[in-house]
Order: sequence, then C-alpha cells, then structure tokens
Amino acid sequence: MIKLIHNANIVLEDMILENGHLIIEGDTIKKVSNDKIDYAFDFNEIDEIIDAKNLYVIPGIIDIHSDAIEKEIEPRPSTLLPFNMAFYELDKKLPANGITTVYHSISLGDGVGVRSIDNSLKMIKNIDSYKNIDSKSINHKVHLRYEVLYYEGLEKVLELLDENKIDYLSIMDHSPGQGQYTNPTFYKEYATKVWGVTENYVDTWLDDLVNLHDNLDWNKIANIIGIAKTKNINVASHDDDTLEKMDFIKNIGINVSEFPITLEVAKHSKKLGVLTCLGAPNIVRGKSHNNNLKAMDAILEDCCDIVCSDYLPSAMIKSMCIVAERINNLNKAVSLFTSNPAKAVGIYDERGSIKENKKADLVLVDIDSEYPKVLNTIVNGKTVYKREV
Repeated sequence: MIKLIHNANIVLEDMILENGHLIIEGDTIKKVSNDKIDYAFDFNEIDEIIDAKNLYVIPGIIDIHSDAIEKEIEPRPSTLLPFNMAFYELDKKLPANGITTVYHSISLGDGVGVRSIDNSLKMIKNIDSYKNIDSKSINHKVHLRYEVLYYEGLEKVLELLDENKIDYLSIMDHSPGQGQYTNPTFYKEYATKVWGVTENYVDTWLDDLVNLHDNLDWNKIANIIGIAKTKNINVASHDDDTLEKMDFIKNIGINVSEFPITLEVAKHSKKLGVLTCLGAPNIVRGKSHNNNLKAMDAILEDCCDIVCSDYLPSAMIKSMCIVAERINNLNKAVSLFTSNPAKAVGIYDERGSIKENKKADLVLVDIDSEYPKVLNTIVNGKTVYKREV
C-alpha cells in the first residue's frame, strides 16, 4: 500500500521542511522531500493521498514511561476491569494523543490492587501477547519497573528477561526518607488515598521498607542490570535525589534517570551522560505533583532529554507545544518526545525521526489552533486515527 502526504510542514531533527511531502510504501518511509512532486510517478498506484493543508507532520511519539494501563484496569481502588478490555480501550486512546509506541510501566513489587504481583505478571503476559495482534493500533512494549526492596522478585525478573518479555527495565527504591518520598507523611497520605489501605497498614509497611533498604544487596541488582545489557535492554533508575546516587547508578550501568528530584541532580546526570526523563503533566501544570523538580526548569537549563506521559497520555501534545513556545525551537521540543526516547530504549534505528527507510510512524498535528489537535496518526504505514481538519 502506498500513501502520499503532501502540503506538509515536516518536522525533521534539524529543520522544518516546509511545503514538503512524504511517500510511504508499506510500513516504511520511502521519500521525504520538498521538491516539486514528480508527476511522472504513477499516481494510479497511490492508495491514499493525505493533504496536510500546511499543518505539521511529526514523528510518532514514543512514550517510554506510561502508567495509564493501571488506571484503565483499576479506575477506582479495588475495582478491577477485564484486562483485555483495558488494553483495547487504551489502544484506541493513545493514537488520538499522537502516541505510536508505548512502554507500559508495570511495577513488580509488594503492591496491592492492580500492582499486586499476580496482576502485574498478568499485565506483562497480556502485553506480550498483544504485541503481535494485527488489530492493535500502536506498538506496545513492556517497561518493567522493579522495586529493589522486593527481594522475592529477583528471580522473577531474571525469568522474564530469559523469556524476552521485557523491553525496558527500571529499578526503583520507594523506601521513605529518600527519593520522591523524603517526607513520610506525604507517602502515607498518598498510599491511603491511592491504594485504599489503612494508616496502620501503611505504618507497618513503611517500617518494613526501611529495614529492607538497610539490608539491600546492590551486587544482585547490578547483576540484573548486566544481564539486561547483554540482551540490549536499557535500564533506568528512578527518583534520583543525590549526586552520589547519580555517580553510583552510572557505575552500575544505568543510562536513564527518571524523574530526578532536583535541578542539581538533573545537571549532574547530564554531565555524566545519563539521559534524564521528566513527565508531561509536570510541564502542563507548571510543577511536580509532590513539589520536586519542575520539568520546565530542567528543560530551560538543557538537562531534560525526554518527556514521558507518566500517568497522563493526554498531556503529551499539549506539553510539547508548551515546550516549543518556551524554547522557541519546535525541532528540539519534538525531539524530547520522539528521537531522544527512541535512543534511550534502543529503537532509534527504526523509529523516532522522519527519515527515508525508517518505519512510517507519523502524526499530523495542528499546533497553531486554540488547542493543539492530533488529526491523523499513522503507525507502521497504517492510518490508525483520523479526524477532520
């Protein structure tokens, strides 16, 4: 199948190709140009012509940290919906927000509700099988978030790595007094509200976490990271809060720092060559939900490399436009959502930028209207979302 997109402002990595056109053949971008269209080309063979009407074509957004599937499954505490329903419904929503590849962030720890061990493993199994279903709209991947204080999970992580069910790995330490939870009171309020458990339960649980943290064997964590690397799986850390921790995680093979707590830590991450990832909701709101680093501060200081949806996919396009306006550079803003995350998870050779012979994951977006709108989303050469201009 051959598609032609014309009259487009095509956002490349280093420039905007005005009045450009793309030719897509099958799942691949075959031509990117702003030369006059060669009408010697047999237009009878073109199956679909898309008039971009001078709007912008950007690479499909690559979201490397998305908790959205959890809310789709458990919209209220202890109210779980059928997993297959949740995946199909989310698969419809994501391309409407310009997301063409999503890394579902699945927590493996001693959680409750949708984050219980059984439910986490069930989600991983479902995503793994869903990857190869022809009827899916976008590319689905597994981002395993391993809670290092869950000692019993070590063997399960190794098993999942051996079964090739993990596409991206991050390590987390949610013990109180460090990371994003330097204030235990905030942690307690969060847990009781979101998980629907009692304060007594949380108090006991927090005491257990402190004990586990004090006895953590980091050599075992480093071993997991090493095994992941042998499988070309990149590894992130989470809620990095000190320069010393950044030095440590760099030394054990981490290449992405998710949600660094302070600007100082984000700058140090940049200095070490560790990519930093912050959340789109933070940009839209102008602040962190727990008063940590403001994403825009990091962006303006050039120490934010990647923007993810975190828990809100609908914030992606809006936050991209906010960034573009603040830094006055659309190309660089788009790269935070496309090429940089692609590099972080090792798929840049195929996706993340608009280049000939790369996969045709593209989004037609109106960024100049009162509110930015996705008008057309193409994944692997197929139109999976469309609305009228």
